[in-house]
Amino acid sequence: MKKFSNSFKNILGALEAPITFSLVLAFFEGIMEIFEVNSFLFLDRTEIVFISSYLLLFIYFFPKYKKLSNKENKSNMRLELSKIVKCFIIGGLFSIVFNICIQYFFNIILKQDIVTTTAGMRFSIIYLLIVCILGPCIEELCYRGMMFRTLDKKFSLKSIVLFSSLIFALSHYSSFGNVLYTFILGIFMMLLYVKNKSLLYSILFHMGANVTSTFMGLFPSPSISNMIIYLFIFFLSTCICIFMLIKNKKVFL
Repeated sequence: MKKFSNSFKNILGALEAPITFSLVLAFFEGIMEIFEVNSFLFLDRTEIVFISSYLLLFIYFFPKYKKLSNKENKSNMRLELSKIVKCFIIGGLFSIVFNICIQYFFNIILKQDIVTTTAGMRFSIIYLLIVCILGPCIEELCYRGMMFRTLDKKFSLKSIVLFSSLIFALSHYSSFGNVLYTFILGIFMMLLYVKNKSLLYSILFHMGANVTSTFMGLFPSPSISNMIIYLFIFFLSTCICIFMLIKNKKVFL
């Protein structure tokens, strides 16, 4: 009974990050609704909600994550440029392959549209900042960093990977196809985080996937010509994101 009680407490502790993540987004959305705020300066309502939420979540969870990970010996950890580039590129290729497969299955076979969790946002530079940079950083902090540190050594690695990936997928629910995609994506990113003991590599993988899927949304038809466009835009954006991450490499180590 005591073992069950401890396990339950650990699970609740691990759920703090994803639940807080959802509540903070709902809170700021409610504030916008109450005060009828539709825009501020150059930001629209949705952009205000996401940027405010991500800022608050980072301020709250990053010190907690650092405290949980301080005991780990990082003296042998070193950044490898080749691994940094590989993580970003593989994340992008993963997104291309699975998005095309999922789109083919749901759009053509089941005749269903794929709706993403950011479908209501306008396409802009701010949108790219939120989806391709801020989003991956905060989500990796909450769904990989915090959840793993809370459950580590209390449950098996397999259980942690599956549980965190399931929670991550359900938090992105907009369609079954999107849940399936984010669940598989979550497994890859958690394994990447566990192997490297750093959020940097899972963030890179996540960024690569989001950059690619974002631009794929501009050309939704899963054709050969559009796949060439996906690859071209993806590799064009790679240099910019890699440069930004290397410049700020110490933040998430």
